[in-house]
Amino acid sequence: MKLDKKGNPVKRTGLIAAGAKAGRLELFREMSDFRRAGEIEGLCIDPVTDDLLVLNNRGTQIILGMSQGPFTEEGYTGEIHEVYIYEKVK
Repeated sequence: MKLDKKGNPVKRTGLIAAGAKAGRLELFREMSDFRRAGEIEGLCIDPVTDDLLVLNNRGTQIILGMSQGPFTEEGYTGEIHEVYIYEKVK
């Protein structure tokens, strides 16, 4: 990770990463039940219950895959990890 003279990460500009593709996007579901906006870190299906598990992280700025510390101006003291469980529609 590149840092500027003050030690802050330098954000990339320009072209998208190699191998990335552009395409049509269709909204499947809004996560309006999340407490606050964050980053969906992972999705998986529980093999026992068939429920969808969604791991959501919030509270820190992520640059190039690395946390840059909490958003203290929003009241965070660290990253918050939440798991949301959605039952399979039968």
